Amino acid sequence: MFFVLATFEPTLNQLQIMKLNESPFVVTSVIGQELLAQRKYRCATKVLEIALKIGTCSLKLRGSVFSALSSAYWALNDMDKAIGYMQQDLLISKQLSDTAGECRAHGNLASAYFSKGCFQEALTSHRYQLVLAMKTKDSCSALTALSGLGHVYSATRDYESALASHKQCLELAQNKGDSRVESREWGNVGMVYLGMGDYHKAIECHNKNLNIATNKTLEQARALSNLGTTYHAMRDYKRATEFHEKVLKLAIQLSDKVIECRAYAGLGLAAKCMKHFQLAKSYYEKELESALILKDKSLESRACSNLGVVYQLYGDHEGALKLHQVHLSIARSLQDRAEMGRAFGNMGNAFFSSCQYEEAIKYHKQELSIAKEVQDRHCEASTHGNLAVAYQAAGMDETAMVHFHSHLNLTREIKDTTGEALALCNLGISHSSRKEFSQAVPFFQNSLMVSQEINDCQGEMKACRYLGYCHYQLKNFKEAIRYYQQEITLSDDDENCCIGETYCNLGLSYFKVGNYGSALFSQETFLGIE
Repeated sequence: MFFVLATFEPTLNQLQIMKLNESPFVVTSVIGQELLAQRKYRCATKVLEIALKIGTCSLKLRGSVFSALSSAYWALNDMDKAIGYMQQDLLISKQLSDTAGECRAHGNLASAYFSKGCFQEALTSHRYQLVLAMKTKDSCSALTALSGLGHVYSATRDYESALASHKQCLELAQNKGDSRVESREWGNVGMVYLGMGDYHKAIECHNKNLNIATNKTLEQARALSNLGTTYHAMRDYKRATEFHEKVLKLAIQLSDKVIECRAYAGLGLAAKCMKHFQLAKSYYEKELESALILKDKSLESRACSNLGVVYQLYGDHEGALKLHQVHLSIARSLQDRAEMGRAFGNMGNAFFSSCQYEEAIKYHKQELSIAKEVQDRHCEASTHGNLAVAYQAAGMDETAMVHFHSHLNLTREIKDTTGEALALCNLGISHSSRKEFSQAVPFFQNSLMVSQEINDCQGEMKACRYLGYCHYQLKNFKEAIRYYQQEITLSDDDENCCIGETYCNLGLSYFKVGNYGSALFSQETFLGIE
């Protein structure tokens, strides 16, 4: 305590001049706020709450303590208590007719609600913040509110509203001549376009963000990272890697471990998608190392999650589960329901890979419950897909079919075309596994059509392969030949691990129509690949 007193002796002298040094409430609250400034959050909450117990007749002074307590509990990740004190801070601002204080309190509440996944409450708070900012002509708060609204709309996949909010924010920043906010908002608009699947507009916006951002700044790193993310979504993993490498170089120059973590995560994801699993593992280990140096539990949990997925791809299911359990444990300690859901999903996938289907179902059910709770429709859709596959593997076909259709219906509702293509393909596989080939064909045809629309070459090849197989089983050998040839035309032999099987099946199809020369050539090609 003597250390604390020494650090704010000038403040005590000022209180003495103002004749407030004998007020127990004032002195105690000032000590609490000094502890908060020194990041001694738990001590700060205890002292500040003692100040409230002492009490004061001044609403303004009590409001300042509520505000400080909300900041302390936010730092401790106790969102419920933080929100409670924010609401009391808001109430006092209203009693004092302090419009600026109301605006600030609504902004704080919006951020807290957003972090909890309470998106409707976050929207309401940001709307109040915007109205009050406009009333007081506070352009800085208006910018914050508009950008915040955009982020909430993006989180709920209402991309049209998100785009409108971020564009309003961008226009206001340009009129105000605020290049920092303008640069950031070009990035935000770009991320909305990415969510909408308009990759070319996304790249255009991120390049504008990059051009405005000053050299060697956090905003430049953000723009480069977003460009990497966009190229990743386009499945141009080599180009994505180039941008993530630039982010890493910049992070090292800036000595910024947070950006370093982000760069390693991006590099790991690109390497994983290119099936360079050892390289991905190396990047994710470096991501975890940086997170541990930072003592950032949120970053640590994500790194463990990423590493766990790679361990699973290696077939080390036990190692994967241990990492996912660490992810879950951290998410629980942070009261992060969305991350808990992801951990449950990853554990379900690990159990599925090790053929423990009942355990997989148990964890995916928990994932689904949380996805509904936090209103994450994309996660809800994909979890239905995971449950469908697990139930089918467990021999529970009827229950599986319910989840297959739920997966498809949800992807269509939220306009997730990538998920829709996968859901259609999975339904086709389900019917095919039950030898219902005539029922399977329409699903594979629709999957092929959607994959072509979104330029998903892997999805196209997969649909063609199954269409070839179904038509072969239906004795439509000419159609089988057409689809197998289409798969081969699309295929890069180095990337398609099923190409040998496709040549073999093509040879069998040619044999059935009496084209023995082509049958022989296809089988010889198959043997050459094997």
